[in-house]
Amino acid sequence: MNKDQAKDLFQLRAELEQLTQDYVNTLVESEEARAHHAEFLTTILDSIADGLVVYDCKENVILANQAAAKLVGMDLSGLDKSAIREKFLSFKNKGGEPFKATDEPYFHALTQKEPCEKEGFLSGDTIADGGFWLRAHASPVLDKQNNLLGVVATYCDISERKRLQQQRDALASVIAHDIKNHLAGEEMIFNYLSKLGENGKKFESAAMDAIAKMRASNKHHLELATSLLEIFRADFVINSNNAVNLDIEKIIELVIFLNSLAASVSGVEIKTEIESDLPLTKGVPAAIRHSLHNLLQNAINMSTKGDTIVVSVKKDNDGITISVIDQGSGMSEDEISRLFNQNALASKIPDNLKSSGVGLFFSKLLLDAHHATLTCQSKVGEGSKFTIKLPTTI
Repeated sequence: MNKDQAKDLFQLRAELEQLTQDYVNTLVESEEARAHHAEFLTTILDSIADGLVVYDCKENVILANQAAAKLVGMDLSGLDKSAIREKFLSFKNKGGEPFKATDEPYFHALTQKEPCEKEGFLSGDTIADGGFWLRAHASPVLDKQNNLLGVVATYCDISERKRLQQQRDALASVIAHDIKNHLAGEEMIFNYLSKLGENGKKFESAAMDAIAKMRASNKHHLELATSLLEIFRADFVINSNNAVNLDIEKIIELVIFLNSLAASVSGVEIKTEIESDLPLTKGVPAAIRHSLHNLLQNAINMSTKGDTIVVSVKKDNDGITISVIDQGSGMSEDEISRLFNQNALASKIPDNLKSSGVGLFFSKLLLDAHHATLTCQSKVGEGSKFTIKLPTTI
């Protein structure tokens, strides 16, 4: 092949490349082609169940699907897509505070050029039911030279998963707290046996060895229950379909029996004042028992030798009123205001019990599920009165 032939061949190749490019440009720039491709892309985006938003490197929203708009209560038709961006950037962390810009998934992916995922709560005027739990995941889009082209973010409503997780964790919390109550009672038994030994009461060596082993085991499980309470902290929900007729007198009888040894060791007397012909009420017996057990145990802990605790049950217009009244040191208004706060430690519970401070909080959650109320009246130096009002219907 001579030079002229080679020149003609290269020229022909260049002309073919230009014709091909012209064809592609015509195809892409065609209104019909653009509409077709846009419709096809929209169909794909809207088939994705999760919210999908695509940002360019200048923080502009260039694509958003219907699921993303629906999550924030907006309509894509005629909507400035930047409004969607602002909605999704306002979700808050578990503590209720907005995420810092550096921690928010979109900004993190944009600035650090790496994926980021966060969970938070999203609420606002256009969002139904007061808001929902949101999982946001953002990933950067990079070219071969590691230049940032934009960010792809997905948003998913995880409220149902959160609700189930909260129920599961809260149930574990109540179980752990109930176990801790009984283990604390057993610890008092071991203390009592030890004091008998110190006062000259003789036990066989085998019995002493067994007591030591049981006490070590009890201490281990008490620490375990306390640790579980620190791990599982969440809202508690009871399914009212599980409710049965409550025998309040039997529940109180059992609660007093469980606390009788602790009361005897502390030199405290427990009296009952129960009206006859109590109205029928429904509930979850274990939950009511747990709440009363916690109130009576706290009353014993706050009492001193010679005090009397009264458990009163009366009829009222709306159901049953149960009161636990002690003659302890009482509490100030500030202490009362913090009693049912999950994060507040009950300062009046003796340090040797290593209280987690969440007993009253859980009791209130259990009673809330029964549409019951738990209140406290107390004055420093005059004791305390905790009152449960159980309705006749849930």
